[in-house]
Amino acid sequence: MAGEGAVYLAGVGYSPFSSNDSSGGSPIAALVSAVVKALLDAGITYDNVTTTVAGCRDNGSSYGPQVAKVFDNTFIEVKEIEAGSELDEALHLVKTRRSHCVLVFATENSAAVALTVVSSQFLWSRPYLKDSAACIRPASAPQANDKSRTKEGLQSLCKIAWALRGWSHSKDSADEEPICALGSKHQIFKFSRADKKPIPPWKDVEFKQDGKYRLGYNPTVETRSVSQEDLEAVRAAKDGQPKEMWSSLFPRNGGDRYMLARL
Repeated sequence: MAGEGAVYLAGVGYSPFSSNDSSGGSPIAALVSAVVKALLDAGITYDNVTTTVAGCRDNGSSYGPQVAKVFDNTFIEVKEIEAGSELDEALHLVKTRRSHCVLVFATENSAAVALTVVSSQFLWSRPYLKDSAACIRPASAPQANDKSRTKEGLQSLCKIAWALRGWSHSKDSADEEPICALGSKHQIFKFSRADKKPIPPWKDVEFKQDGKYRLGYNPTVETRSVSQEDLEAVRAAKDGQPKEMWSSLFPRNGGDRYMLARL
């Protein structure tokens, strides 16, 4: 187990834009979808989120408040910051104990990405996360022999998290301490399994009731849309927003609303 000041990546979500988003439409649906996946992956709801960090892209908008209101119409802090600095800001919030669970989301390369970044206290109070979360550590510029395995961008964080769990069938799954560079300043981060164990082979985790079980599929081999039931499962229970405000975002096609109860 890492020290009290450790920071962890507990859940990730990736959703490509629809054809409407790609042609200039609002990416809010993709962002909401990615957030739903990240919360399901971590086995938590928006009630557990204490701070939201939204990355501003080229047009200067993060859509942060609009996305947050889908999950909770009551006040929750939404920090809109420069693209590429989202993870660094989340680490700062957790390390300074200003937040135990930070939800991060942003758009990147015609897709939306969401992350749940949590404290040691948050992680170890939820035993089911101990063998699926990744420990995050800021790092210096990679050495020459590390540059070839350094990934870039928020989308790479999803692949890193999945690979460390043993979900990936690619060669990346053999990298016990992957490296990722983010933003124009190329902030460098290293990742490792929270439980410090070796990456398990696929056969050992294929039927494990973890994030892919709550999602209903393995995101390393396919991408699926979320359902209205999935959204309902992770929205804040305390929110009093009229259901009509968000009930038409996704199809009602049998998503597993009760998955969180199976942890």
